[in-house]
Amino acid sequence: MRHLFLEGPVQEGKSTLIRRLIAPFLNQIGGFGSQRLLDGTGATVGFRITPAAEAVNLTREYDRGLSNIFLHFDGSRVVKTPEVFAEATLRYLTDFNGKKLILLDEIGGMELSVPAFRETLYQVLAGGIPCIGVLKLEEKNRHMCEQAVIDKSCLTWHQRLKTDMTERFDAELVPFSRSIKAEAERSVRTFLNQIFDQ
Repeated sequence: MRHLFLEGPVQEGKSTLIRRLIAPFLNQIGGFGSQRLLDGTGATVGFRITPAAEAVNLTREYDRGLSNIFLHFDGSRVVKTPEVFAEATLRYLTDFNGKKLILLDEIGGMELSVPAFRETLYQVLAGGIPCIGVLKLEEKNRHMCEQAVIDKSCLTWHQRLKTDMTERFDAELVPFSRSIKAEAERSVRTFLNQIFDQ
């Protein structure tokens, strides 16, 4: 197994688990994470991309001046910009000098409709550095793609990516939910121990 990705329902704790376990190794990790943006009441109003070095910060208060916001709820509608996700992640998927692990958290959504992102993602998965992250569930991806006014090909690309992960890139897709959290945590710990020789 070269890569490990968690799959499961939203807001069950997938990213929280991964980021808690990789925290001691952040200086050896490249890639990116997704950060939830909150308003003054604690409600989610958007998401942005951050480099892996900032991955421990799962949430942040929303500020209009923040960079790399790819999804925002403006009160009346959801503004989705997959090209912002793709452009930001491409910057974080080019320099892995000295890194032992790549964080890809999370992938498998509307960004797959951007050819440059797909090409770079496949290069990373085919490369020599292990990856860890979250893969969106197909049901969640279908909802996002059908609701978004974007290229609906992200549904097809999600299915192809999931197949390629296991058949071409030797990735383990670990089911995750609160009820099986302990089992998923064991899988992640084992994977990280192999990489960081603990």
